Amino acid sequence: MRRRYRADPEGAKAYQKAWQLANPEKWWATQLRYRNTPCPQCGKVRQLLTNKKGRLVCRLCKADANWIVLCCYWCDGALGLKPSRVHGHAKHYHRTCLGALTRAALLLNVTRERVRQLVNCQIARLGNGYSRAHALEMVMKERLP
Repeated sequence: MRRRYRADPEGAKAYQKAWQLANPEKWWATQLRYRNTPCPQCGKVRQLLTNKKGRLVCRLCKADANWIVLCCYWCDGALGLKPSRVHGHAKHYHRTCLGALTRAALLLNVTRERVRQLVNCQIARLGNGYSRAHALEMVMKERLP
């Protein structure tokens, strides 16, 4: 079909239109098969669209398909990012979590590196089930009067 279209675009369009008029039931069956496919994300049968990866997603899920959900490095909470923001960074933070070490260092009157060491020691004592934010809260309770 591509060769035919490249050689004669108008003729190829006329051929396609003639086929559609001659075989309306086949044409509608193809259209309905495309339209009535369940969405792979939500499972509901809706009018589907394609995203960049070629998967079929419905209109409501298309906006969600463009976001990547990651864990915040500091609080382990869900963090939705666009794909362009994911590459180039090993750690991802919420806006409120980003300056936590600096704020704690100013309150404790120590360096950020010392606060990081204290947080790591607290996580080692508590175990891996706790986030860095929880460990920092425990350090702040111990260190502040």
